[in-house]
Amino acid sequence: MTNPTQDQPARSAQDTIPVGGSLRTLMAQDRMHARLVVVAGVFCVLFSAIGLKLTMATIIRPMPPQQQQIAPQVPPIPKSDPKGMIAGDVALPQVHRASIIDRTGQVLAMSLPVAQVYANPQEMIDAADAAHRLKAALPTLNEEETKRRLSLNKQFVYLARDISPAQELAINNLGIPGVYFEPGERRRYPMGRVAAQILGGVDIDDHGVAGVERYFDKRLDSDRAPLRLSVDVRVQNVVHDELQAAMDTFQAIGACAIVMDVHTGEIITMVSLPDYDANDFGRASPDSRFNRAVTGMYEPGSTFKLQTVAMALQERGRPYLGQFFQHAHQDRPLHHIGHEVRPFRAVAVPAGSHGLFLQPGGGAYRAGCGGGAPAGLAARHGLLFPRAGRTARGGAADRTVGP
Repeated sequence: MTNPTQDQPARSAQDTIPVGGSLRTLMAQDRMHARLVVVAGVFCVLFSAIGLKLTMATIIRPMPPQQQQIAPQVPPIPKSDPKGMIAGDVALPQVHRASIIDRTGQVLAMSLPVAQVYANPQEMIDAADAAHRLKAALPTLNEEETKRRLSLNKQFVYLARDISPAQELAINNLGIPGVYFEPGERRRYPMGRVAAQILGGVDIDDHGVAGVERYFDKRLDSDRAPLRLSVDVRVQNVVHDELQAAMDTFQAIGACAIVMDVHTGEIITMVSLPDYDANDFGRASPDSRFNRAVTGMYEPGSTFKLQTVAMALQERGRPYLGQFFQHAHQDRPLHHIGHEVRPFRAVAVPAGSHGLFLQPGGGAYRAGCGGGAPAGLAARHGLLFPRAGRTARGGAADRTVGP
Protein backbone atom coordinates (compact mmCIF):
# COMPACT_ATOMS: atom_id res chain seq x y z
CA MET A 1 0.00 0.00 0.00
CA THR A 2 1.12 3.51 -0.75
CA ASN A 3 1.65 6.04 2.03
CA PRO A 4 -0.55 9.17 1.41
CA THR A 5 1.84 11.43 3.21
CA GLN A 6 4.64 10.52 0.81
CA ASP A 7 2.55 11.20 -2.31
CA GLN A 8 1.40 14.75 -1.23
CA PRO A 9 4.63 16.68 -2.17
CA ALA A 10 4.74 15.03 -5.55
CA ARG A 11 1.17 16.19 -6.31
CA SER A 12 1.92 19.76 -5.28
CA ALA A 13 4.90 19.92 -7.66
CA GLN A 14 2.84 18.59 -10.52
CA ASP A 15 0.12 21.18 -9.86
CA THR A 16 2.61 24.10 -10.20
CA ILE A 17 3.85 23.04 -13.64
CA PRO A 18 1.62 24.73 -16.32
CA VAL A 19 0.65 22.59 -19.23
CA GLY A 20 -1.09 23.38 -22.50
CA GLY A 21 -3.32 26.53 -22.43
CA SER A 22 -2.07 27.71 -19.04
CA LEU A 23 1.45 28.33 -20.44
CA ARG A 24 0.11 30.41 -23.35
CA THR A 25 -1.95 32.49 -20.94
CA LEU A 26 1.09 33.35 -18.88
CA MET A 27 3.06 34.40 -21.97
CA ALA A 28 0.21 36.67 -23.12
CA GLN A 29 0.08 38.30 -19.70
CA ASP A 30 3.82 38.95 -19.80
CA ARG A 31 3.53 40.62 -23.21
CA MET A 32 0.66 42.77 -21.98
CA HIS A 33 2.63 43.85 -18.95
CA ALA A 34 5.58 44.80 -21.15
CA ARG A 35 3.36 46.90 -23.41
CA LEU A 36 1.81 48.68 -20.45
CA VAL A 37 5.27 49.53 -19.15
CA VAL A 38 6.29 50.94 -22.54
CA VAL A 39 3.10 53.06 -22.86
CA ALA A 40 3.48 54.33 -19.30
CA GLY A 41 7.08 55.27 -20.03
CA VAL A 42 6.05 57.20 -23.16
CA PHE A 43 3.40 59.12 -21.23
CA CYS A 44 5.89 59.91 -18.51
CA VAL A 45 8.30 61.32 -21.06
CA LEU A 46 5.55 63.43 -22.69
CA PHE A 47 4.27 64.83 -19.40
CA SER A 48 7.83 65.56 -18.32
CA ALA A 49 8.48 67.47 -21.54
CA ILE A 50 5.23 69.46 -21.17
CA GLY A 51 6.01 70.24 -17.55
CA LEU A 52 9.51 71.37 -18.47
CA LYS A 53 8.15 73.61 -21.26
CA LEU A 54 5.57 75.15 -18.95
CA THR A 55 8.23 75.79 -16.35
CA MET A 56 10.43 77.48 -18.93
CA ALA A 57 7.57 79.58 -20.36
CA THR A 58 6.06 80.71 -17.05
CA ILE A 59 8.87 80.74 -14.51
CA ILE A 60 12.35 80.58 -15.99
CA ARG A 61 11.85 82.43 -19.30
CA PRO A 62 8.25 83.75 -19.46
CA MET A 63 6.96 84.61 -22.97
CA PRO A 64 4.99 87.86 -23.45
CA PRO A 65 1.63 87.50 -25.22
CA GLN A 66 1.39 88.53 -28.86
CA GLN A 67 -0.39 91.75 -29.78
CA GLN A 68 -3.16 90.06 -31.79
CA GLN A 69 -3.94 87.83 -28.82
CA ILE A 70 -4.66 90.66 -26.37
CA ALA A 71 -5.83 93.40 -28.75
CA PRO A 72 -9.57 92.72 -28.23
CA GLN A 73 -9.24 92.73 -24.43
CA VAL A 74 -6.57 95.34 -23.68
CA PRO A 75 -6.59 98.82 -25.26
CA PRO A 76 -3.29 100.08 -26.69
CA ILE A 77 -1.16 102.08 -24.32
CA PRO A 78 -0.48 105.61 -25.68
CA LYS A 79 3.12 106.37 -26.45
CA SER A 80 4.74 109.01 -24.27
CA ASP A 81 6.17 112.10 -25.93
CA PRO A 82 8.08 113.98 -23.18
CA LYS A 83 9.99 116.17 -25.63
CA GLY A 84 6.99 116.98 -27.81
CA MET A 85 8.54 115.48 -30.92
CA ILE A 86 5.18 114.67 -32.50
CA ALA A 87 3.14 117.50 -30.98
CA GLY A 88 2.88 119.35 -34.28
CA ASP A 89 2.28 116.27 -36.42
CA VAL A 90 -1.35 116.02 -37.56
CA ALA A 91 -0.82 112.44 -38.83
CA LEU A 92 -1.61 110.55 -35.62
CA PRO A 93 -0.01 107.10 -35.38
CA GLN A 94 -3.25 105.43 -34.20
CA VAL A 95 -5.37 106.39 -37.25
CA HIS A 96 -5.13 105.48 -40.93
CA ARG A 97 -7.10 108.29 -42.64
CA ALA A 98 -4.99 111.33 -43.48
CA SER A 99 -5.75 114.84 -42.26
CA ILE A 100 -6.80 117.75 -44.47
CA ILE A 101 -5.08 121.13 -44.06
CA ASP A 102 -5.33 124.51 -45.78
CA ARG A 103 -2.52 126.28 -47.62
CA THR A 104 -1.10 127.67 -44.35
CA GLY A 105 -1.12 124.34 -42.49
CA GLN A 106 -4.31 124.95 -40.50
CA VAL A 107 -6.07 121.64 -39.79
CA LEU A 108 -9.47 121.41 -41.48
CA ALA A 109 -10.21 117.71 -40.91
CA MET A 110 -8.56 115.02 -38.82
CA SER A 111 -9.33 111.57 -37.43
CA LEU A 112 -9.18 110.80 -33.72
CA PRO A 113 -8.67 107.29 -32.26
CA VAL A 114 -11.80 105.81 -30.70
CA ALA A 115 -13.07 102.33 -29.87
CA GLN A 116 -16.23 100.28 -30.33
CA VAL A 117 -17.43 98.18 -27.38
CA TYR A 118 -18.96 94.78 -28.10
CA ALA A 119 -19.71 91.70 -26.02
CA ASN A 120 -20.30 87.96 -26.26
CA PRO A 121 -23.48 87.23 -24.26
CA GLN A 122 -22.54 83.55 -24.10
CA GLU A 123 -19.61 84.47 -21.85
CA MET A 124 -21.67 86.64 -19.49
CA ILE A 125 -21.99 85.52 -15.87
CA ASP A 126 -24.51 88.14 -14.69
CA ALA A 127 -26.00 90.36 -17.42
CA ALA A 128 -27.72 92.72 -14.98
CA ASP A 129 -24.56 93.32 -12.94
CA ALA A 130 -22.49 93.83 -16.11
CA ALA A 131 -24.97 96.40 -17.47
CA HIS A 132 -24.96 98.27 -14.14
CA ARG A 133 -21.16 98.42 -14.04
CA LEU A 134 -20.95 99.54 -17.66
CA LYS A 135 -23.40 102.34 -16.89
CA ALA A 136 -20.92 103.75 -14.37
CA ALA A 137 -18.22 103.99 -17.06
CA LEU A 138 -20.58 105.20 -19.82
CA PRO A 139 -23.15 107.63 -18.32
CA THR A 140 -25.08 107.88 -21.61
CA LEU A 141 -25.55 104.10 -21.84
CA ASN A 142 -29.11 102.74 -21.63
CA GLU A 143 -28.84 100.23 -18.82
CA GLU A 144 -32.08 98.34 -19.56
CA GLU A 145 -31.28 98.04 -23.27
CA THR A 146 -27.75 96.89 -22.46
CA LYS A 147 -29.13 94.26 -20.07
CA ARG A 148 -31.47 93.01 -22.81
CA ARG A 149 -28.62 92.79 -25.32
CA LEU A 150 -26.37 90.91 -22.91
CA SER A 151 -29.16 88.38 -22.33
CA LEU A 152 -29.61 87.51 -26.00
CA ASN A 153 -28.76 84.08 -27.33
CA LYS A 154 -26.00 85.46 -29.56
CA GLN A 155 -22.24 85.57 -29.65
CA PHE A 156 -21.83 89.21 -30.75
CA VAL A 157 -23.67 92.41 -29.80
CA TYR A 158 -22.58 96.05 -29.98
CA LEU A 159 -22.79 97.99 -26.74
CA ALA A 160 -21.34 101.43 -27.61
CA ARG A 161 -19.58 103.16 -30.48
CA ASP A 162 -16.94 105.87 -30.69
CA ILE A 163 -15.93 105.91 -27.03
CA SER A 164 -12.88 107.87 -25.97
CA PRO A 165 -9.59 106.25 -24.87
CA ALA A 166 -10.33 107.27 -21.26
CA GLN A 167 -13.69 105.47 -21.34
CA GLU A 168 -12.03 102.47 -22.95
CA LEU A 169 -9.54 102.21 -20.08
CA ALA A 170 -12.32 102.64 -17.52
CA ILE A 171 -14.32 99.74 -19.00
CA ASN A 172 -11.22 97.58 -19.26
CA ASN A 173 -10.48 98.16 -15.57
CA LEU A 174 -13.91 96.75 -14.67
CA GLY A 175 -12.70 93.29 -15.74
CA ILE A 176 -16.09 92.15 -17.04
CA PRO A 177 -15.70 88.81 -18.88
CA GLY A 178 -17.08 88.75 -22.39
CA VAL A 179 -16.59 92.49 -23.07
CA TYR A 180 -14.18 93.37 -25.87
CA PHE A 181 -12.97 96.40 -27.83
CA GLU A 182 -12.64 97.09 -31.53
CA PRO A 183 -10.28 99.94 -32.52
CA GLY A 184 -11.65 102.66 -34.78
CA GLU A 185 -11.49 106.37 -35.53
CA ARG A 186 -13.84 109.33 -35.73
CA ARG A 187 -13.58 112.21 -38.21
CA ARG A 188 -13.58 115.68 -36.66
CA TYR A 189 -13.57 119.17 -38.20
CA PRO A 190 -12.01 121.70 -35.80
CA MET A 191 -13.13 124.75 -37.81
CA GLY A 192 -16.81 123.84 -37.70
CA ARG A 193 -18.66 125.69 -40.47
CA VAL A 194 -15.54 126.98 -42.18
CA ALA A 195 -15.23 125.36 -45.63
CA ALA A 196 -17.80 122.74 -44.62
CA GLN A 197 -19.21 122.34 -48.14
CA ILE A 198 -15.70 122.06 -49.59
CA LEU A 199 -14.71 119.33 -47.14
CA GLY A 200 -17.94 117.33 -47.35
CA GLY A 201 -18.25 114.45 -44.89
CA VAL A 202 -17.81 110.74 -44.17
CA ASP A 203 -20.19 107.91 -43.28
CA ILE A 204 -20.18 105.66 -40.21
CA ASP A 205 -17.40 103.54 -41.71
CA ASP A 206 -15.21 106.61 -42.32
CA HIS A 207 -15.60 106.60 -46.12
CA GLY A 208 -16.03 109.92 -47.91
CA VAL A 209 -19.56 110.67 -49.14
CA ALA A 210 -19.26 114.31 -50.28
CA GLY A 211 -16.80 117.08 -51.13
CA VAL A 212 -13.05 116.63 -50.82
CA GLU A 213 -13.59 113.66 -48.49
CA ARG A 214 -15.27 111.76 -51.31
CA TYR A 215 -13.14 112.92 -54.25
CA PHE A 216 -9.85 112.11 -52.48
CA ASP A 217 -11.19 109.11 -50.54
CA LYS A 218 -8.57 106.66 -51.86
CA ARG A 219 -5.77 109.18 -51.38
CA LEU A 220 -6.78 109.87 -47.77
CA ASP A 221 -6.95 106.14 -46.95
CA SER A 222 -3.74 105.08 -48.71
CA ASP A 223 -1.36 107.94 -47.81
CA ARG A 224 -1.20 109.21 -44.23
CA ALA A 225 0.51 112.45 -45.24
CA PRO A 226 -1.80 115.48 -44.78
CA LEU A 227 -3.72 116.58 -47.87
CA ARG A 228 -3.03 120.30 -48.47
CA LEU A 229 -5.73 122.39 -50.14
CA SER A 230 -5.41 125.77 -51.85
CA VAL A 231 -8.02 127.27 -49.50
CA ASP A 232 -6.94 129.91 -46.98
CA VAL A 233 -9.15 129.79 -43.89
CA ARG A 234 -8.30 133.38 -42.97
CA VAL A 235 -9.74 134.70 -46.23
CA GLN A 236 -12.52 132.13 -45.98
CA ASN A 237 -13.65 133.55 -42.64
CA VAL A 238 -13.62 137.14 -43.88
CA VAL A 239 -15.56 136.36 -47.04
CA HIS A 240 -18.03 134.25 -45.08
CA ASP A 241 -18.79 137.08 -42.66
CA GLU A 242 -19.18 139.67 -45.42
CA LEU A 243 -21.36 137.38 -47.50
CA GLN A 244 -23.54 136.58 -44.50
CA ALA A 245 -23.97 140.29 -43.79
CA ALA A 246 -24.99 140.97 -47.41
CA MET A 247 -27.37 138.02 -47.35
CA ASP A 248 -29.03 139.32 -44.20
CA THR A 249 -29.23 142.87 -45.55
CA PHE A 250 -31.00 141.90 -48.76
CA GLN A 251 -32.93 139.00 -47.15
CA ALA A 252 -31.64 136.58 -49.78
CA ILE A 253 -32.40 132.85 -49.67
CA GLY A 254 -28.82 132.02 -50.62
CA ALA A 255 -25.48 133.49 -51.62
CA CYS A 256 -22.07 132.34 -52.83
CA ALA A 257 -18.65 133.85 -53.38
CA ILE A 258 -15.36 132.66 -54.87
CA VAL A 259 -11.90 134.19 -54.50
CA MET A 260 -9.36 132.96 -57.06
CA ASP A 261 -5.68 133.59 -57.62
CA VAL A 262 -5.58 135.13 -61.10
CA HIS A 263 -1.99 134.02 -61.65
CA THR A 264 -2.41 130.31 -60.86
CA GLY A 265 -6.15 129.72 -60.95
CA GLU A 266 -6.11 128.38 -57.38
CA ILE A 267 -9.31 128.70 -55.38
CA ILE A 268 -8.47 130.73 -52.29
CA THR A 269 -12.00 130.93 -50.95
CA MET A 270 -15.32 129.32 -51.81
CA VAL A 271 -18.32 130.19 -49.65
CA SER A 272 -21.91 129.08 -50.11
CA LEU A 273 -24.75 130.11 -47.80
CA PRO A 274 -26.63 128.74 -45.99
CA ASP A 275 -24.04 126.31 -44.66
CA TYR A 276 -23.76 123.79 -41.83
CA ASP A 277 -21.41 122.46 -39.16
CA ALA A 278 -19.16 119.86 -40.77
CA ASN A 279 -19.18 117.84 -37.53
CA ASP A 280 -22.95 117.34 -37.94
CA PHE A 281 -23.02 116.42 -41.62
CA GLY A 282 -25.65 113.71 -41.22
CA ARG A 283 -28.23 116.14 -39.79
CA ALA A 284 -27.62 119.02 -42.23
CA SER A 285 -30.53 119.92 -44.48
CA PRO A 286 -30.24 119.39 -48.27
CA ASP A 287 -30.36 123.17 -48.80
CA SER A 288 -27.40 123.65 -46.46
CA ARG A 289 -25.35 120.90 -48.14
CA PHE A 290 -26.04 122.41 -51.58
CA ASN A 291 -22.91 124.22 -52.79
CA ARG A 292 -24.20 127.11 -54.89
CA ALA A 293 -20.72 127.97 -56.12
CA VAL A 294 -20.13 124.74 -58.05
CA THR A 295 -23.45 122.89 -58.17
CA GLY A 296 -25.95 125.65 -58.92
CA MET A 297 -26.99 126.48 -62.50
CA TYR A 298 -27.36 130.16 -63.42
CA GLU A 299 -28.33 132.25 -66.43
CA PRO A 300 -25.12 134.18 -67.20
CA GLY A 301 -26.89 137.16 -68.82
CA SER A 302 -24.84 140.36 -68.70
CA THR A 303 -21.85 138.56 -67.21
CA PHE A 304 -20.78 137.91 -70.81
CA LYS A 305 -19.99 141.62 -71.04
CA LEU A 306 -17.12 141.00 -68.66
CA GLN A 307 -15.86 138.36 -71.07
CA THR A 308 -16.02 140.91 -73.88
CA VAL A 309 -13.98 143.40 -71.87
CA ALA A 310 -11.46 140.71 -70.98
CA MET A 311 -11.08 139.77 -74.64
CA ALA A 312 -10.36 143.38 -75.56
CA LEU A 313 -7.86 143.87 -72.74
CA GLN A 314 -6.08 140.63 -73.57
CA GLU A 315 -5.78 141.46 -77.26
CA ARG A 316 -4.72 145.14 -77.17
CA GLY A 317 -4.05 146.08 -73.59
CA ARG A 318 -5.90 149.26 -72.67
CA PRO A 319 -8.45 150.16 -75.36
CA TYR A 320 -9.10 153.73 -76.38
CA LEU A 321 -11.96 155.59 -77.99
CA GLY A 322 -12.75 154.35 -81.47
CA GLN A 323 -10.33 151.43 -81.50
CA PHE A 324 -11.33 148.31 -83.46
CA PHE A 325 -10.46 144.66 -82.77
CA GLN A 326 -11.05 142.17 -85.57
CA HIS A 327 -12.47 138.80 -84.59
CA ALA A 328 -11.28 135.58 -86.18
CA HIS A 329 -14.24 134.89 -88.47
CA GLN A 330 -15.28 138.05 -90.27
CA ASP A 331 -16.82 136.23 -93.24
CA ARG A 332 -19.60 134.49 -91.33
CA PRO A 333 -22.04 135.51 -88.57
CA LEU A 334 -21.51 134.71 -84.93
CA HIS A 335 -23.42 131.79 -83.44
CA HIS A 336 -24.04 131.35 -79.72
CA ILE A 337 -25.89 128.42 -78.09
CA GLY A 338 -27.57 127.46 -81.34
CA HIS A 339 -28.69 131.01 -82.22
CA GLU A 340 -27.31 133.33 -84.86
CA VAL A 341 -26.41 136.79 -83.62
CA ARG A 342 -28.31 139.16 -85.88
CA PRO A 343 -27.89 142.92 -86.51
CA PHE A 344 -29.78 145.30 -84.27
CA ARG A 345 -30.71 148.95 -84.42
CA ALA A 346 -28.27 151.18 -82.61
CA VAL A 347 -29.35 152.87 -79.43
CA ALA A 348 -28.58 156.36 -78.23
CA VAL A 349 -25.62 156.86 -75.92
CA PRO A 350 -25.97 159.87 -73.62
CA ALA A 351 -23.16 162.35 -73.67
CA GLY A 352 -20.97 162.44 -70.62
CA SER A 353 -21.46 158.74 -69.81
CA HIS A 354 -18.72 157.21 -67.73
CA GLY A 355 -17.23 153.74 -67.89
CA LEU A 356 -15.81 151.37 -70.45
CA PHE A 357 -18.03 150.30 -73.34
CA LEU A 358 -17.30 147.69 -75.96
CA GLN A 359 -19.40 147.60 -79.09
CA PRO A 360 -19.06 144.52 -81.29
CA GLY A 361 -20.04 145.40 -84.81
CA GLY A 362 -19.44 144.22 -88.37
CA GLY A 363 -16.61 141.83 -87.52
CA ALA A 364 -14.91 144.19 -85.06
CA TYR A 365 -14.93 145.18 -81.40
CA ARG A 366 -15.09 148.94 -80.97
CA ALA A 367 -14.13 150.40 -77.62
CA GLY A 368 -15.01 153.62 -75.89
CA CYS A 369 -13.89 154.93 -72.52
CA GLY A 370 -15.91 157.04 -70.13
CA GLY A 371 -15.62 160.73 -69.48
CA GLY A 372 -16.59 161.82 -72.95
CA ALA A 373 -18.94 160.33 -75.51
CA PRO A 374 -18.34 156.63 -75.95
CA ALA A 375 -18.30 155.17 -79.42
CA GLY A 376 -21.19 152.82 -78.66
CA LEU A 377 -22.88 150.61 -76.17
CA ALA A 378 -23.09 146.83 -76.39
CA ALA A 379 -26.61 145.55 -76.69
CA ARG A 380 -29.04 144.55 -74.04
CA HIS A 381 -27.99 140.89 -73.83
CA GLY A 382 -25.03 139.02 -75.26
CA LEU A 383 -22.98 140.07 -78.30
CA LEU A 384 -24.98 141.75 -81.08
CA PHE A 385 -23.76 143.18 -84.37
CA PRO A 386 -25.13 146.64 -85.34
CA ARG A 387 -25.57 147.39 -89.02
CA ALA A 388 -22.67 149.40 -90.42
CA GLY A 389 -23.21 153.11 -90.97
CA ARG A 390 -26.21 153.51 -88.72
CA THR A 391 -26.43 156.73 -86.76
CA ALA A 392 -27.33 157.07 -83.11
CA ARG A 393 -28.98 160.35 -82.25
CA GLY A 394 -28.60 161.45 -78.68
CA GLY A 395 -27.76 164.66 -76.88
CA ALA A 396 -26.73 167.66 -78.94
CA ALA A 397 -24.70 165.82 -81.55
CA ASP A 398 -25.03 162.88 -83.89
CA ARG A 399 -22.53 160.09 -83.40
CA THR A 400 -21.85 157.31 -85.87
CA VAL A 401 -22.14 153.86 -84.33
CA GLY A 402 -20.34 151.02 -86.07
CA PRO A 403 -17.45 150.93 -88.46
